[in-house]
Amino acid sequence: MKITLFSIIFSLLLMSCGNKKKSTVDTVPTDVQNETAIIFKNTGHELVYNMVQKVGDYSKLLDKKDVIYTYTYQTPDG
Repeated sequence: MKITLFSIIFSLLLMSCGNKKKSTVDTVPTDVQNETAIIFKNTGHELVYNMVQKVGDYSKLLDKKDVIYTYTYQTPDG
């Protein structure tokens, strides 16, 4: 009798310890897109942002794999 009562109490104790908390974060439907206004620090920041939007970023360049470019420069002394 004592073992049965103990096992019932122990079972109820274990069942009451479950994680049954409700999520406090509301889910947002995936078809809703959040558009935020971008505040640029200066015109250079805006120029770089517009360029990246048009041609892509470094990860898009890496996806092309065989990219070759030539970098030419001239030193101040000619």
